[in-house]
Amino acid sequence: MSAEIEAIFLKVQDAWDKQDLRTLSASYGDNLYEKHEKILQKMSDKGQINHTRSVVLDGITRYKEVKDNQFEVDLYFVAIDYLVSVNSGQIIAGNTQERRAFKQRWTFSGQKGALRVEKMKEFKI
Repeated sequence: MSAEIEAIFLKVQDAWDKQDLRTLSASYGDNLYEKHEKILQKMSDKGQINHTRSVVLDGITRYKEVKDNQFEVDLYFVAIDYLVSVNSGQIIAGNTQERRAFKQRWTFSGQKGALRVEKMKEFKI
């Protein structure tokens, strides 16, 4: 199951970097898909793009069943993460050269072979 979680995780990071979530429809719960589409639209309206590149998943821990057919895992990863102005090309936040460490708790539904991400929560580290 960890290989499937990692594959979904990397697909999500790539889609976010490209600002195109359409490839995630089978891997995203409906509510999360809509939430992330709204976030991307707000950034687009402001002329901003959030890039997430050179992502390396360092670990998957804390498997916990939360209710029928749902479980949580904590994902530890590093990535180059930055926000850029579309018009000027200037970096608004983040760094284009150094990876930053992240910890997120993802909630999945479904079973092996058909997992969908329902929630994501980021932790400060």
